[in-house]
Amino acid sequence: MRKIEMEESSGSASASAMSPPPASAFPSALSESETDSIVGDDVWAALSDHEAQERADHEARWTNRGSRRVGGGEKGEDVRGKGDATPPPQHAQSNSTMTTRGYEGGGSAGGDGGGGERKSDTYSASLLAHDHLAYARMDDDGMETGLPTHTNSSMEEDHLISGAAAAVSDFVFLRNIRRQIRNEGWGAVPDLDHFFKSIYKYYYHRGAVPLVADTVVEAATLLFTSWMSVVLFVYVDWEALRTCRGADTCRKFLSEYFIDRPFSKVSLWMFLVLIYVLLVSGYCIISLVRCYRDITDAYRSKKYFEDHLGISERQLEGGCIEWDDVVSKVVELQRSGEHRVAIHAGSGDLDALVIAQRILRRENFLVAMLNCEVLELQLPFDLPWPLKGFNKPHLSASLEWSLHLCVMNFLFNHKMQLRPSFVADPESLKWRFLACGIAQAIFLPFLLYYSVMIFFLSNMYELKKSDQPLGPRHWTLLAQWKFREFNELPHEFERRLQPSFQAADQYLKRFTQNAFMTGVGRVVALISGSLVAIILLLASIGDDVLLHVHVGQWNLLWHTGILGIIFSAGKGLIPDASVRPKHVAGYHAGMDADLVAVAAHTHHMPDRWRGRGAKNETKDEFSSLYQYKAIEFVHEVLSVVTAPLVLCFSLPQCAEIICEFVRRTTMEVPGVGDVCGFGCFDFTKFEDE
Repeated sequence: MRKIEMEESSGSASASAMSPPPASAFPSALSESETDSIVGDDVWAALSDHEAQERADHEARWTNRGSRRVGGGEKGEDVRGKGDATPPPQHAQSNSTMTTRGYEGGGSAGGDGGGGERKSDTYSASLLAHDHLAYARMDDDGMETGLPTHTNSSMEEDHLISGAAAAVSDFVFLRNIRRQIRNEGWGAVPDLDHFFKSIYKYYYHRGAVPLVADTVVEAATLLFTSWMSVVLFVYVDWEALRTCRGADTCRKFLSEYFIDRPFSKVSLWMFLVLIYVLLVSGYCIISLVRCYRDITDAYRSKKYFEDHLGISERQLEGGCIEWDDVVSKVVELQRSGEHRVAIHAGSGDLDALVIAQRILRRENFLVAMLNCEVLELQLPFDLPWPLKGFNKPHLSASLEWSLHLCVMNFLFNHKMQLRPSFVADPESLKWRFLACGIAQAIFLPFLLYYSVMIFFLSNMYELKKSDQPLGPRHWTLLAQWKFREFNELPHEFERRLQPSFQAADQYLKRFTQNAFMTGVGRVVALISGSLVAIILLLASIGDDVLLHVHVGQWNLLWHTGILGIIFSAGKGLIPDASVRPKHVAGYHAGMDADLVAVAAHTHHMPDRWRGRGAKNETKDEFSSLYQYKAIEFVHEVLSVVTAPLVLCFSLPQCAEIICEFVRRTTMEVPGVGDVCGFGCFDFTKFEDE
């Protein structure tokens, strides 16, 4: 770029000084190589077309401007002051700017001298337009190079001035040009497992916005639930609520049942409450830190998807891109060398299987342990009769977290190789199980209260709107891990499992209670429904009947709710005639067909189920995997109590079996590290489980 400065020179002050500068005022002192850096051939082509017209227009504008300037002073005097003459512009080289200076005057006899401070650079505006409204040109690599840089040394510089506006009008001006990313070179990451998990999580949530929204909603739900549990646990005066039996014993406002300063009294109970508050606060802080990390990973994954893979968030939201497409792009970038994320030995063989093995490195081991029944997840003793049906292998959320803490987190070192100390020292695994069980036993009251609060605040609305008295059925956590295939990513598993719900409901609907239980259900539904109808008839007289008429210690409104629950339970005992008519042939064969239909989606069909779909044993085992929401809640509550016993007694007994199983099923894959052998699909060494 060149900087053309118009320096002030001495001369006589006359009206002729305002004439446009002649062509000779621009000396042709620039060489061809220097003028090549000002403007290109395409610009000069445009200049030649508009030269004559623009020259005339420019002279007219200049004359008019000079007339106004001369007439600006008192009695028509030149406001530039006497002794000023039209200076010839001079060239001065600059790095990246092109500026002009107008004629500066030294004052006048009849004016204020302000005109001398103003810029009189009409023709220089064309130069500024040429400089700052740059014609952007892109090179072959897609990088911005700036202005076209070629001119003809034989042409006068006044042609540049007079024709710049015309040249500008023939081009599209790109004011904001986005910098292009060079899609080549190395993009190595220190932890490939974490990298692939991050980009998969980005894909699973279909973009950064859904991922961040889900993360923030989950964190907000956790904070609200924790805050509500603290409020109900600490600030509510439950003793006053318990004594509320009528208008004379109840307080008018809800705020009157809150304790102002619950920690003012020092007692053992307040000490335990303070520990609970600290535990909940610490858990919330850890969750917020995890939320921040997820948001950071989402932003990095978004940049990677858009800049390197060329996949926008809109494409993910619309379902235009599948995970296989993402993997194909990642593998192509790795093999072509445009953007390599793996640089160690064997990483050149990056493919879909390797990526899945990295994402599910630990999960594959847990799937193998549960399918091979290596883990002992039930109590070492029988429960009493009312709870005997609950003494079955059950994997709760707290027990799953304990397995990850004690087993999965100790499997691999920083090189993703199996720790020799893990397989050689089962005693350490026993002590970890024991320590985790003791910790859960110490915090048992707090965990029990918190789990109950989480369930009620999260699932009560779902239970209320369900047509089943015990809520909808769903697959338990243990069932989901058993149904999981090796190297099967979560979105694939959910897509496969979704149709199984309808098939499972159809299978269980074929089983009905015996005639006695069906009769009991009919009687219960009839009596409870009749009583509700009578209460509603009484309520039509006036609303006060429901509130002030009592049966025992409770009013009719409370009895209406209880009778509604009893009515729903009675209706649940009555079989659906459309599902099982009284007279039908081949009904047991239909049960087997339904069970096979379920297995087609779950990929779980033990040999003891084959041809035995009508047996109660098969139905009971199937029901233990596909439970009502309320029954699952009871299992979760009992698991909070029994998990310390399982961790302290049952799991330590199988510590040696776990270590030996991990040693036998571990395979080393070049460039990946140690993985579960079942996930390598080497059926000559590992049988099909």
